[in-house]
Amino acid sequence: MKLLVVLLLAGVARGQDSSTLVGYLSLSPDQVSKLSANIRDYSIWLDGKQQRIGSLRGEIALETARDTPDPGELGWRYAEIEVTCRALFEERRQLQARNVAILNETQKVKWKALQDAMRLYPVITQAQSASLLEGGRPNGIYAAIDDPAFGLFTPRIFACAGR
Repeated sequence: MKLLVVLLLAGVARGQDSSTLVGYLSLSPDQVSKLSANIRDYSIWLDGKQQRIGSLRGEIALETARDTPDPGELGWRYAEIEVTCRALFEERRQLQARNVAILNETQKVKWKALQDAMRLYPVITQAQSASLLEGGRPNGIYAAIDDPAFGLFTPRIFACAGR
């Protein structure tokens, strides 16, 4: 489902035609409309939450810069960020569930294939970095191969992704 959301969000954000995904899943115009509406509503909600987290981080920076930072002032801000991040993850999970519910049984089989392909994404990306597959950039090849802790696959989708 992550791939579906990412592909649809990318298409919506860039104004791109998502006909490949629409064709692959054989989505009806009504399904595309429902998916787009779900993603649009989520994006609007997400933007507000990200702005609040950015505001809180700014307030934390100001408080931390004081000669004597107030632990209570810092604490409630960190707590609010944590609560907001948990809400973001839950809302994203619910968005995925709402979007999957739009699919019919035949489409869910293809969606499952996309999920299976997503599990290979880290391997594909490393193979591209190692110039074993097309599409990769050969920078960082040694780190990708020699250092298993190399952070190639850390998606930063929103303000809480660094956790």
